[in-house]
Amino acid sequence: MQVYIHTLGCPKNEVDSEWMASLLLRSGHSIVADPSRADAIVVNTCGFVETARSESIEWLRRYTKLKRDVSRKRHRRHDRGKNGGVISRSTGQGPAVVAAGCLAQRYGQRLLQEIPDLSGVLGSLRWSEIERCLREVTEGGRPCWTGPAREEPPVARLLRGPSVYLKIADGCSTRCAFCAIPQIKGPLRSRPRAEIVAEACELARRGATEIVLVAQDTTAYGLDRGEKDGLATLIEEIAENVPDLLWLRILYAHPEHLSPRLLQVMASIPMVVKYLDLPLQHAHPAVLARMARPVQDLLRVVSDIRAAVPSIALRSTFIVGYPGETDEEFDSLLSFLCEAKLDRVGAFVYSPEEGTLAATLDNQVEEGIKLQRYDLLMRVQQLVSLARNREFVGQELDVLVESDELPRERRKSLGERGGFGRSYRDAPEIDGLVYFGTGGLTTPVNRGSLLSVRITGAEEYDLVGEAVKPTLSRA
Repeated sequence: MQVYIHTLGCPKNEVDSEWMASLLLRSGHSIVADPSRADAIVVNTCGFVETARSESIEWLRRYTKLKRDVSRKRHRRHDRGKNGGVISRSTGQGPAVVAAGCLAQRYGQRLLQEIPDLSGVLGSLRWSEIERCLREVTEGGRPCWTGPAREEPPVARLLRGPSVYLKIADGCSTRCAFCAIPQIKGPLRSRPRAEIVAEACELARRGATEIVLVAQDTTAYGLDRGEKDGLATLIEEIAENVPDLLWLRILYAHPEHLSPRLLQVMASIPMVVKYLDLPLQHAHPAVLARMARPVQDLLRVVSDIRAAVPSIALRSTFIVGYPGETDEEFDSLLSFLCEAKLDRVGAFVYSPEEGTLAATLDNQVEEGIKLQRYDLLMRVQQLVSLARNREFVGQELDVLVESDELPRERRKSLGERGGFGRSYRDAPEIDGLVYFGTGGLTTPVNRGSLLSVRITGAEEYDLVGEAVKPTLSRA
């Protein structure tokens, strides 16, 4: 069977998709890059917020339309009738379309009802049964598997580049008032440390130069087993067992679970990039309390992190338009951004999630006001980001090369020879890029290698510069 996998949502979904692809390959199936040539299409959906749900449903509808179109065209046989006319008979079906992932886990039966041509549902907790699910679909079944998590067998993942995500846990036991993840994923379940370290060794052996640790809350790793500072211990073991890894990055930390020992480990181990993704969600104490988030002096939190890990790049995420958010509370968030000077910021417009406490709160903010606040927050942060980026002009940064070819629009300023990549300040797919010219280099630039780049210009999100020399390479 030829299978096309379309991944939506967060890096945790990317990991699950890679695992599913590997399981299918091991069972003798093929993974194809063109959905129109597939026998089955698996859409690994996201159900975190309304925009993500809408995008997932839109793609499911697109693929079920493709299924109908291909059913009409792919296997049509034309026969001569008795009177010389042509009789067209359909002799085949279009590709099966399976909804996988978080949206499927939460709304499986509803999806089957609302999208009649959907072939089946495989929830995010059941991804390891993808081959069995597709087999049942081909036998005429319409499975809806959204039950509790099954044991996830270790499997060599299908890698797509030098930077890879490594999922260290699944689920979340922190009950934020706005978040449906605990309902979808269940409570925190940390993977065994030895299993994670073994996977990190295997990923590096197969060519990964950057490993990005992900979970719903990476800093909660091990708490379900009574471990203190489990993430710090895990990082130390990865560093000891995978000494040739170039970069180890941490995403999705929680301010309440951030410990002095973790910061000390980040500061002292060279392969750990000085970068931390710390979703804060808001900055006003009253809003944080309504969110059931820790009420902390967040400027002090940011200051303490920077003192413990000099030159660290900080990324955060915020929600605008949370129920009851006043103009004063929103202005407080803007003031925090101006004072904290975070390197990277993302924002969500609040959407009420079924089954959450926040959806029942009074004083829901009007949609137009939410959008106005989102636009204003992003404009303010663009100025902050530009100022932060300008601080690096004249410096040399190590850049992990993603491509040895410049986009056409960059060639006028940087020359025909060049490429782009990411500095330690840039997580894959969510942050900025560093575009560089290589006119002065005599050695080739290899994808996945580190290149020293002198920064010559700064934009709101990206940096530009000239390559100086190779730093390290796994090539």
